[in-house]
Amino acid sequence: MIGLLNIASSLAWLAWLVPLFWGWFVTPVTGVPAPGWATCVGLCLLVDLVTLRVDTSDTAEPNDTEAFLKLVYRNVCCAVLLGLGYATHLFQ
Repeated sequence: MIGLLNIASSLAWLAWLVPLFWGWFVTPVTGVPAPGWATCVGLCLLVDLVTLRVDTSDTAEPNDTEAFLKLVYRNVCCAVLLGLGYATHLFQ
């Protein structure tokens, strides 16, 4: 259950951040308009698929606490990415 929540929250963050960053950094340089959220979700899924790494270690399944901490970590990383992107955007 936490795994599905992790996927959903990550896609929601990225579907919001990608067009925002695109509008801040790509559109001013290239003139290409920002893609919609559905296109961004598709792009993020494509990148995840291409960069997928399979864990071949013989460790046990992660427990709920570890899965929850991964969820929190990923969301905090997205929030930090937003802050860094905004700070960079201010210097344009």
